[in-house]
Amino acid sequence: MPSPFSFSSLPEIRFGAGRFNELSRLIIGYGRHPLLVLGSQSFTRSGHWRDLADNLLRSGCLLDQVSITGEPSPETIDAIASQYGSSAIDVVVAIGGGSVLDAGK
Repeated sequence: MPSPFSFSSLPEIRFGAGRFNELSRLIIGYGRHPLLVLGSQSFTRSGHWRDLADNLLRSGCLLDQVSITGEPSPETIDAIASQYGSSAIDVVVAIGGGSVLDAGK
């Protein structure tokens, strides 16, 4: 298993066993209105999703979420930006594979 590591430049990337437990605190550090960019199913079907959502809601967060299926097209990204552009999103959090991370960027 790789050793845990972090990148400190933007965007912040954290990786390693047990790092998921830091996520709620990190999100709240940026504000109370995250846009969560997720894959189609695997994370939302996991117990981690419910734990994260519950922690954020208990902390007074307003959650917005988009699901990415497949490689995100420029049109998909434009539609997301248009939908959430005036929503006062404090932070974008992408949880998933390459397509999800591409969309989050």
